[in-house]
Amino acid sequence: MKLYLAAKFEQQKLMRAIRYFLVNDGHEVTSRWIDVEHESDEAHTVTDEMRVEYAQMDIDDVLKADALVAFSGPRSEPATGGGRHVEF
Repeated sequence: MKLYLAAKFEQQKLMRAIRYFLVNDGHEVTSRWIDVEHESDEAHTVTDEMRVEYAQMDIDDVLKADALVAFSGPRSEPATGGGRHVEF
C-alpha cells in the first residue's frame, strides 16, 4: 500500500523512522517532504516560489498515495502551523 505521512515539519526524523518500518513491512511512503533539508527559518529565506514548489510536491505525493496517515499532537498541546491539516 502507498502511504502519505502527514506530520509537523519538525517531526521529519520521526517520520523517517516510521517510513523505515513501513517500507520493511512492504509499504511505499510517498511523502517526499520528510527528506527536504534546509536551515532554520532565521538562516534560510523561504520564497513564495519555494512555497509553491513544496505545496505542489505535497499535493502530488498525496495523490500518489492510497491512504494518508495524519500524526497530530495531544489535545493539550497547542496546534501551531497546519500544513498536515491541509493535506488531510
